[in-house]
Amino acid sequence: MPFLAAAVVLVGVLCIVDLLLTFAVLRRLREHTDQLGRLSGAGGASTGVDRDRLMGRELPEFSATTVEGTAVSRESMTGEVELIGIFSPGCAPCHTQAPLFTEQAGRMAAGKTLALVAGSGSETEDLVQILKGATHVVLAPETMTVIKGLGIGAFPTFLRLDPGGAIVDAAVSVQGLAEFSRS
Repeated sequence: MPFLAAAVVLVGVLCIVDLLLTFAVLRRLREHTDQLGRLSGAGGASTGVDRDRLMGRELPEFSATTVEGTAVSRESMTGEVELIGIFSPGCAPCHTQAPLFTEQAGRMAAGKTLALVAGSGSETEDLVQILKGATHVVLAPETMTVIKGLGIGAFPTFLRLDPGGAIVDAAVSVQGLAEFSRS
């Protein structure tokens, strides 16, 4: 009889330990799911970019030449450019969002958009062909000052600027920008 009581107590303890381990694993899975959602830009209110960190910031000092040969800089853009798209040639969502960005650029006044492509050479040709008719396009390495200066880690990233050149919205899709989601 004492062996039976000891076995029941042992099984009870093992069940409690198993239950605690199960709860720990579930909590860890939720954390990983949240992290994956933030990285992919899916789920919840996550945009894939750190919107709070970008809001109110100005573009870093830079000067570049577009693929058309036009010189652009932070000063020349202030009060002019309202929408910036940041693309990477190796990213599938960039190729999906590029036509939507071009469509939005077509609805805006000329010179109000700018596309930054974090690549150069033959790998960027498809993106440049989609973008260059509707907006000015700047290729790497000239784009890297802006990308690194703002700490952009998600591609594509879209930034909406106020007339003073400060960022007022950021998202990983054109539709994710508050003002353009209604268009």
